[in-house]
Amino acid sequence: MENEHQPDNIPVVSLNDALTAGLMTMFENRHDLTQALAAAVQAAHKLTGCEHVFLTRYDQVTKTFSSVAWESSLNPGPVTLEQKFMGDSYLAKQMVFIADLSQYNYRLKSAVARLGLKSMIGIPLVDSNGLLGTLECFSHEPNFFSQEQLGQLSLLAKQAALFIEQDDHAEDCRLWAIENAFMHEVHASDQSAEGTLLYKLGKALGDLFAVDGIAVFGLEPDSQYDILQEVIAIGFTTQDVTTLKKSIHSSLLDKLLHHSDFINDGLFMKHNLSSSASEPKKVLTIAPVAWRKTLHGLVVYYRTKPISEAIQARVERFAARMIDYLASVLNRKALYNTIQRVSLTDALTQLPNRRLFDYIFTREFEKVKRGKQSLGLLLIDIDFFKDINDQSGHQAGDAILEQLGGMLKNSFRSIDLPARYGGEEFAVILPDTDIKSALAAAERFREEVEVTAFAAGNLRLSVTVSIGIAIHNSRTGQCYCDQTAVLHAADQAMYRAKEQGRNRVVVAKVSG
Repeated sequence: MENEHQPDNIPVVSLNDALTAGLMTMFENRHDLTQALAAAVQAAHKLTGCEHVFLTRYDQVTKTFSSVAWESSLNPGPVTLEQKFMGDSYLAKQMVFIADLSQYNYRLKSAVARLGLKSMIGIPLVDSNGLLGTLECFSHEPNFFSQEQLGQLSLLAKQAALFIEQDDHAEDCRLWAIENAFMHEVHASDQSAEGTLLYKLGKALGDLFAVDGIAVFGLEPDSQYDILQEVIAIGFTTQDVTTLKKSIHSSLLDKLLHHSDFINDGLFMKHNLSSSASEPKKVLTIAPVAWRKTLHGLVVYYRTKPISEAIQARVERFAARMIDYLASVLNRKALYNTIQRVSLTDALTQLPNRRLFDYIFTREFEKVKRGKQSLGLLLIDIDFFKDINDQSGHQAGDAILEQLGGMLKNSFRSIDLPARYGGEEFAVILPDTDIKSALAAAERFREEVEVTAFAAGNLRLSVTVSIGIAIHNSRTGQCYCDQTAVLHAADQAMYRAKEQGRNRVVVAKVSG
């Protein structure tokens, strides 16, 4: 049987000064894990007087041991579970006590065997989730260690494991707090603009990753990756952002998008950035803000201080859930906006439809009724439109309606609302507009229509419009009782324009 074992009963020993001092120093540094583990190594070195003491952390993701504290002339490097001497014993939570290592030269790396190590104690650091690391002592003399030292070292190892477990738990609590606060904030403000929500994501991920730089870009789902618009860029210069936009081309975004199940795959793509030849490259990590193959944005960050792969993987799992949650929110917003756009937009002219017109006009009228502003309304009807449909066909009529809709969009102010009122009739809401201004705007549009040749297939058609104007003006006392009265007045003025020969503008008189 191999000379390794897990003692059934660790002997009860008096806590000598070295052990007591070591445990006290560890406790005093419990809020600084690095210092606490260094204190454990120093205490183990004093307790045993051996030449080499190493404390390693075990990465359960990469299955790698990395030394975090040591007292030795050797420079320890990371080793895999397969390379680790007695790694299987540690994984099985077994302590290792070997009086003569020469018996195990066949299992030691040749470089290690040449060091002349003769005896060792190895104690696994464990918690409820498994192996956390090891505390190992080596001597160049055989039979160097005692059972009493094994018991004392096991106390140090248990304390070190407890501090590691507490530190890991505290870090998880920090990450959970950031995640929960972010999700609550997004839920509470999911009606905010997409840019605002992406900004919140950037701030939260900056705290989560403790990065040197983070940038978040918004991207319209239908933009074909033409435009990346930064909503937050911390730790990136203006030149960095410009270079980054140029370097993130459509093929890279497509690759991200089609591998966007990173919440399970752990895919955060690496990307190099160099703003100038004199500056070192930044190794960036990029993650898509995507939902079901629809890309809404991009997260880019970099860190100069290295961290273990286990910590990186743990943080990225939290980040992936946060990004995934926001992506689902942005997708719902995009879907809702599409539904709203379709339900409130005339399909032929792409102008607001009657439903949206009624809502906006009612809102604007109530606003001017409470205040001292004025409100203008134009009702526009295409002259002899039935004749156009009868003589040139309904396709020609549709072509005219579509082109007239485009002219209305371009002919009025940004605060005005042109809409398709129904059939061949259009309406334009003119906020804060008096009679003189409304008449001038209507005449300009009438004249523009009159001189335009409308394309309908191979045909070029001329049309005219008749326009009725109604103005509600609280300052002058020209007021209507409600919005229905304004609409009726504008409609009557439009019909008078028809009766007076068409292709003209008529202003309604206020009748109360």
